[in-house]
Formats: sequence, C-alpha cells, structure tokens
Amino acid sequence: MIQTKTLKTLAFCFCLLLGIVTPIHGQFSIEEGWYLSLGGSLQSLTGDFDGETILVAPDDVFLVPQVDNGLGVGLKIGYRVERSSLEFNIYRGVHDASWVGATGEAILSLWSLNFQYYFLPKSPFQPFLQLGWSPITPLRVKDGAVQATSMEVSDAIFISKLGNFNAGAGAVYYLSQKVFVQVAALYLNIGYGAIESEEERVAIELEEDLRAQEFHLQFGIAYTF
Repeated sequence: MIQTKTLKTLAFCFCLLLGIVTPIHGQFSIEEGWYLSLGGSLQSLTGDFDGETILVAPDDVFLVPQVDNGLGVGLKIGYRVERSSLEFNIYRGVHDASWVGATGEAILSLWSLNFQYYFLPKSPFQPFLQLGWSPITPLRVKDGAVQATSMEVSDAIFISKLGNFNAGAGAVYYLSQKVFVQVAALYLNIGYGAIESEEERVAIELEEDLRAQEFHLQFGIAYTF
C-alpha cells in the first residue's frame, strides 16, 4: 500500500528535481492558449470509510468499506495565459476495498474545475498554487449493496455533494514552448450526501454526511494548441 506521506514525498522530490535541472539564466516564453494533458494519478481516501460501517435503508443495505490507495488515469483540458490557467479535469482510479475482512474493488472518480496561479512565468520551471471546485466525486463499490427483500447484490454508488473544493500546489516544466510536463499534489475534503444501488438507481439521502479526506498526486504531459 502506498502511504499518503509517501505520495507527498514523491511530489516534493519531483518538483525539486525539476528545479535543479532548470536553467537559472535567460528567459523563456510560453505558448499561450488551449492545452490538452494526459496522465495518471496516485489516489488515497480516508475518513468515514472505515471498513466496519453499514448503512441501512428501507429496502437496501450498503457497505462502507475501507479504500486502499490506488492508481488512476486522467485527462485535463485547459486554457493558459502568462501567470494563470483555468482547466477542467477528469480522473478515474481503481482501488482495493475491504469490509470486515472481505475484499473487493472500488472506483473513485474526480471531476473538477481548477484555477492555477504560476510563479516564474519566464522560466521553463514554473511552480503553481491551485484552487478548484470538485462537484462530482463518486465512489462506486463493487457488490457493496444488497436489496433487502430479493437479496440481490449490486454495486453501491456513493454520491458526493456539489459544494466540495480542492487545494494544492504543483509545478510544470516546459520541454518546449508548446509541450510541458506537470505534477500536482491536491487535498480534498469531500462530503457524500446520498447513496444508491446499481440495481435500483434511486438516490437515498443520508441523515448524516459521510466525510472523506482525499489526496491526489497527479502527473502528466501536455500539448498547447
């Protein structure tokens, strides 16, 4: 299992390495405009997902698993000007999950709209700060729901609330005016306010939100059009 502290260390080392190889003299000019980035992520989820809780609804029973760290893939579409960018991204990661000793699988997705502010815009190496809105962060737990009367087993889908945000920092390194690599370490505090089963597809409001702390280490390569 990859620990959250390890992910943060990897992000720091990557940024430090890029800083070391960056030229300290001369100026560099980026290509402004739309860019597309493809990459991956290391994701962790903690909080109320403890692997011991069950949620009981009138017609369904849902398992609340413990979710291990996992790998994901992602896509970013953004628009960059000299010191800032606005981007939309989608990430999807597959995780091992467990509940009272039983093991399974969970899929964690992240849809967000993010703003970045860049430092050192005239250098190939550009650290940035990020603040984003993450309204869609569903967690699908395979075979995590049981229909009470028919005993039909299906996936449990935890539905996030709309008012969730992310914050973090990262860096980009320009290989040319149009091509750059990027890494970002992001923290999210997510509230899950409803749940549904794949069998019935009827969202059930939770009396009390489930809170999850999510950490994403995202990395990728981008091209500016």
